[in-house]
Amino acid sequence: MNELVEHKSWMQRNRIWFIPIMVLTAIIAFMFFSSGLGGKVKDVGKAYADTSLYDNAMLKVKNNSEAINVLGEIKPTDNFAIAEGYVKYSEDNKEVRTTIRIKGTKQKGKLDIYAERKEGTWNYKELKIRIKSIDKTILILENKN
Repeated sequence: MNELVEHKSWMQRNRIWFIPIMVLTAIIAFMFFSSGLGGKVKDVGKAYADTSLYDNAMLKVKNNSEAINVLGEIKPTDNFAIAEGYVKYSEDNKEVRTTIRIKGTKQKGKLDIYAERKEGTWNYKELKIRIKSIDKTILILENKN
């Protein structure tokens, strides 16, 4: 009656589930990084960290009378606006093209930003607001190049 009961290890008991899940995880990770989505996630992460890019652009929009007339009072930008939009940094991180959602009390639209970093500050080359509902584009700052 005093027989020793030998228990299987965790891996022996769960290998039916563990091995396929690890293979599937490896396949998904390979597809993610080979598709270029890894770079896009990195760009969005940089955009979250660099709030001055968006804050200064919003100040320029709030000081534009045409934007105020069309959009109304502009509401603050939240972090989801960056995630919903488009972000593309240059390879040396000195230029960025990004689009974020912008909301006012009258209308909502998309704010397109093209900026260049010089000596730690963003110099805006182009700022424009696209409003789909009334098919209007408001140029805040136009690229002369």
